[in-house]
Amino acid sequence: MKNILILFSICLIVFFSITGCNQSGPKDDAPQNSPDNLKVANDGFESAYKNFTQAVRHKSFSELKKIIDPSVGIFIIEANGAIPELVYLSDIETFVSNDGKNLFSYFNVKISIAAIDSTLPAIDCKYSNGTPYNKTGCFRKKVDQAKDNELNFLSSINGLEEHKQKAEVARKSIQMKVINTFNHVYYFSKNKGKWFLTFIDLREPCSA
Repeated sequence: MKNILILFSICLIVFFSITGCNQSGPKDDAPQNSPDNLKVANDGFESAYKNFTQAVRHKSFSELKKIIDPSVGIFIIEANGAIPELVYLSDIETFVSNDGKNLFSYFNVKISIAAIDSTLPAIDCKYSNGTPYNKTGCFRKKVDQAKDNELNFLSSINGLEEHKQKAEVARKSIQMKVINTFNHVYYFSKNKGKWFLTFIDLREPCSA
């Protein structure tokens, strides 16, 4: 009888040990999807965008050049009346708009708003909320050139043919679009794991 009780006790210990291990499994897996781990998995865009906005706030061309790929340069789309015009720059500091302004004069204090990952705002020419968009703020979205065809109009706008050819190559590298409804539209490319500002669209929707 004593041996039976001992055997029964051993069986109970083994049973609870096994069930205890099984219950601990999900707890070990849970941290993989925690906010902290998701932050670690971030691809670095937030940091690159913050560097861009800080460069603008500081009106520092030297800071701005750090997020422009020197092998690509930067493209700026501005409005010449109702007709869009493409400007290519190997040196952003040399930019002067059609009305004689330098680049930093086109930004306001709300350039500092963080870009949140969300559906991009749609153009709303009724200015229902004070901007030409249906919602206000700063929004970012990854784009797929094969599906989204961002900037596929570049070949037909005003600009030097050589610059338009360069722009067409650069356009295919775009991976992120940002709309700051209080400022402008920005396109970022990624090269060797690093984000670069590639296009700035200075046109104001509904102004034509």
